[in-house]
Amino acid sequence: MAARIHIWAPAFRPFGGGISAFSRELALSLTGLGYRLSLFGRDDVGQLWRSFRLRGAGALPAPLQKIGFAVQLLVFAVKERPGMIISTHVNFAPVALLARLLTGARYVVVAHGIDLHPGLGFLRKLALRRADAVWAVSRWTRDRSLSLGVPGHAVTVLANTVDDHRFDIGGPEHALRVQHGLQPGDKVLLTVARLDPAERYKGYDTVIRALPALCRDLGAVRYLLVGTGADQARMEALAGQLGVTDCVRFCGFVDDEDLAAYYRLADVFVMPSKGEGFGIVFLESMACGTPVVGGDQDGTRDALVDGALGRLVDPDDADALAVELGALLRGQGPAQWFRPRELRDACLAVHGREAFSRRVSAALAEFGATA
Repeated sequence: MAARIHIWAPAFRPFGGGISAFSRELALSLTGLGYRLSLFGRDDVGQLWRSFRLRGAGALPAPLQKIGFAVQLLVFAVKERPGMIISTHVNFAPVALLARLLTGARYVVVAHGIDLHPGLGFLRKLALRRADAVWAVSRWTRDRSLSLGVPGHAVTVLANTVDDHRFDIGGPEHALRVQHGLQPGDKVLLTVARLDPAERYKGYDTVIRALPALCRDLGAVRYLLVGTGADQARMEALAGQLGVTDCVRFCGFVDDEDLAAYYRLADVFVMPSKGEGFGIVFLESMACGTPVVGGDQDGTRDALVDGALGRLVDPDDADALAVELGALLRGQGPAQWFRPRELRDACLAVHGREAFSRRVSAALAEFGATA
């Protein structure tokens, strides 16, 4: 019987995007490929997900969760002797390095983007450089790995995927239009992001700066911001300064099961980021048949296949963004982007679960793992 694989993640609980979404999709892919898994999510509390019992430290008091999770990982590594450990966050990499010293288990670190930076602590940098492999979710993230001293031969690009069952094409979202005061003929832009000062790189303020020109050219343009955070007050003030308060809708937190409806409601999804490791939200939008605009300086390029699947723009140029958004809102661009089923199919051909499983299988073969 093949050795077990451990996946260590921030969480597997069945909601939330980013690293948790990647971790869930990786577990599903490995299960489909026939591997035996044990799943450890720091914020999980022992609940069931699919057929897995999630082990984690979420039930511990907050000050004890970090050390409690590390101890749990080491105890089970010694007990189960996995043949491979996959740490989906660099924060767990030092524990994986120690587990290798104790058990001989080889380990992979998944790199996402801004988690890799020059200020990364010594132990995390050391564990990253000593990893048997680093799986970077984009070319941009690969370059950040190399800049921290990871050997080039150890880095493989493993692009993200999307839950193509939850994000799909649907009918008109009449209830949402009423909820947000949208009138017939309104053009709708959407961003899904945490409104956090640490995540201003996502560019939602640039979209607000583009609104005056858009509204002059197109009339009623409405910008829906899904997400919460301490940066909302700054965005409200910016909208007021620019005279577009009536154009911006702060939608707050939206449950995962309702998120697809927002993508389907929008005419264009826009997130002109300049620090995004990949951007699963772009895939979610395209899987719902909605065209996308992203920044041209980060991992968004991989999500949009260098502009084949969506428009890439300078994330610092609000005027250029207004021009590109105006063109898309008028239906100007590749015909495929405005045909929901074709856009979805094109996205899934590159980023769907089947394509992701092929990439995972290739990365494992390169690593030398077998089911």
